[in-house]
Amino acid sequence: MLAQILFGIAIGVIGGLLLAVGMATGSPVVLAVMIAATGLLVLYAAIKTSLAAPVIAVEGVRNPIAALRRSWELTRGNSLRIALFFALVLIAFVVVMTAVMALAGAVLALTAGAKAQEITVMVLSSMLGAGMTLYFVAMLAAVHRQLAGPSPEAASAPFE
Repeated sequence: MLAQILFGIAIGVIGGLLLAVGMATGSPVVLAVMIAATGLLVLYAAIKTSLAAPVIAVEGVRNPIAALRRSWELTRGNSLRIALFFALVLIAFVVVMTAVMALAGAVLALTAGAKAQEITVMVLSSMLGAGMTLYFVAMLAAVHRQLAGPSPEAASAPFE
């Protein structure tokens, strides 16, 4: 949690400075460029630090700054591929969620009352969101394992 707080503070300070510069110029074009730059910075930093939680959980790193640094190192040279992978998974989730919610909404609109439809759609949406979160956490662990390589114990196991 502290790693995410530190990440948020750093992004907030740097993004705030970029936006302040854009606003200080008084030019809407410069401000728009600074807003775009801040958005790209947030996305880039989020990809680079996306493996902080697996580093803490799997590698046992307890220092949040060291975990962020290790995540940054693991993603070096793979940031664009990781971002594209995350984007593809997000698109797939949006498509599945939209299709399921549209189908459920249509069926419930024909068979149930408005209140039952509303409650059922909320429950279904929550279940899909929880499933998406679980899948994303497992995906982060798999990305970490692939980029970090096998643990020393796993590498030495065939020889014991």
